[in-house]
Amino acid sequence: MKSVTYQIGNTTVHIESPDLSEEERERRITEIKKVIRNNFISMALERR
Repeated sequence: MKSVTYQIGNTTVHIESPDLSEEERERRITEIKKVIRNNFISMALERR
């Protein structure tokens, strides 16, 4: 598990990421790419 801590002013943010298998990592990346592509297409169509 990877963890990162950020200090922003008087606030501390601590983030811990789960351990992922390579298959799960690839599945998540593929899903993120789909969301980005769909958002980009939606924004392009709105500008018409």
